[in-house]
Amino acid sequence: MAETNQELLRHRVPVTEEQCRSLAEEMRMLAQPQRLMILLLLRQQRCMVADIERLTGITQPMLSQYLGQLRRAELVVSERVGRKIFYRLAQTVTAQKAQDLLTILVPERSSDGAADEEKSVSSEEWPSHGHGAMFAQLL
Repeated sequence: MAETNQELLRHRVPVTEEQCRSLAEEMRMLAQPQRLMILLLLRQQRCMVADIERLTGITQPMLSQYLGQLRRAELVVSERVGRKIFYRLAQTVTAQKAQDLLTILVPERSSDGAADEEKSVSSEEWPSHGHGAMFAQLL
């Protein structure tokens, strides 16, 4: 019996179009330089808005917009300690995927400024599932 094009595609593509849209939206949040700077800072420690502003150079009005976008994307959360509000990475599946990807793309630095054991991964070590992009297998 002949399979339809849609049935053939289902066997070749391991995710649905809707899952791809969702993944693209998650990756879009990482594709903006200022949001990326905020996430890289918050993966090291929780920070107050004034600290994020000082360390990144992002002005307060823009920073508020970026933090709102990152909160809505479930990548960061805020927590109140007394009168201070701190931001930190969220403990969600979406935030963990972003953190995993950032760890691969931007190794964390040790206190002396050197990258933690940067290891190159040969193509033989990557899992292979056909023709898809390798980074998609990580997410």
